[in-house]
Amino acid sequence: MDSSTSDRDKISQPVVALAALQFLDRNRGEWFCASCWAEAALIDDDALNGLAVALSDQKARSAGYQSATHGQCTVCDNHGSRPGGSRARWSVRSLGPQRRDSLDTT
Repeated sequence: MDSSTSDRDKISQPVVALAALQFLDRNRGEWFCASCWAEAALIDDDALNGLAVALSDQKARSAGYQSATHGQCTVCDNHGSRPGGSRARWSVRSLGPQRRDSLDTT
């Protein structure tokens, strides 16, 4: 891997994460498996798996995001599972600004 590729990857990761979180915020409260999240947000599945794992900690929950293993998925649950039944392991959602405000202790 040359330096231009690694520099591009370092720049694109935060941009991908921001776009993915903005998608969740626009669909507040709805659960998405990582595969449906990636498809709906027009982002590669592999790029979101690590973000889904990161959203499972308390800091992410305090920031208004949540993830769970083998959780719900608005798309899969309403329209049947993905082709081949390949629902992603992680599910994610935005808790929305009310949740974020209620966790503010200042």
